[in-house]
Amino acid sequence: MLNCGNENERNVEEMALKDTDSKGEVKELRDEIDDRVDNMAREIDSLRKDLSESKEKLLLSLADMENLRKRFEREKEDTRKYAIASFAKELLSIVDSFERAYASSFKDMSGEKSVLLDGIKIIQKEFEKTFMAFGIKKIEALGAEFDHNFHQAVASVERSAEDRPGTVAEVLQEGYSIHDRILRPAMVKVFD
Repeated sequence: MLNCGNENERNVEEMALKDTDSKGEVKELRDEIDDRVDNMAREIDSLRKDLSESKEKLLLSLADMENLRKRFEREKEDTRKYAIASFAKELLSIVDSFERAYASSFKDMSGEKSVLLDGIKIIQKEFEKTFMAFGIKKIEALGAEFDHNFHQAVASVERSAEDRPGTVAEVLQEGYSIHDRILRPAMVKVFD
């Protein structure tokens, strides 16, 4: 019977060892699972951070693209409006020549009208009509308050009691604008 007791003790010892080994294996498995879960959590956090950064970059890129689109539209509109500005400046000298021809011819004829004068006036009106179609306008200067943005003063004139100082007394050369830009300021004389 002693053998049986020893055998039972051995079985109990073996079972205790197996139980201890099982507990150790379970603990190792738990530790391994915990490590894997921690690694996955860190990986998920890293992926979330990358996703957030990518989303920010995408939003910035979209905003940049929208700003570029708007700038392109503004530049396209400016080009459409002002592309003819240098051409229009060249035409102004022709208009000036017609105005001088009309004024001097009319004086030479002692007030008589001629077909030539009527022709010059028709050409002037056609220029004005074409200018209006492209947003080119005369700057109204006579009697206006002098403004260095629109007028170029070349002389000053003594004023009478009814004249206001700083107003345009005489227009020597018409000024023109195209849309909201100055093509050429009006050359004027100003009351002191």
